[in-house]
Amino acid sequence: MEKNTNRGKASIAVNGGKATTVDTHASAAQHAAIVWQATLPAGTSTVVVKNLGTTSRTRIDVDALTLTGPPTGELPISYPDDM
Repeated sequence: MEKNTNRGKASIAVNGGKATTVDTHASAAQHAAIVWQATLPAGTSTVVVKNLGTTSRTRIDVDALTLTGPPTGELPISYPDDM
């Protein structure tokens, strides 16, 4: 994710589990910073990234999701209806 002076916090949860909060604020720009990583279980997983709307720093940028390991088929990506 992009980290910068105007970036806020996000929560990241996998398969409905407990969310982890990441802070994308930084005193200077950091491009493509790894802010979270996890080992996912085999099979289909759902990863939810939610903007927490940090006061005066409401912006977050998701640059990429990187999956490693053997391919298992197509990667379906869906967005909430309210995006």
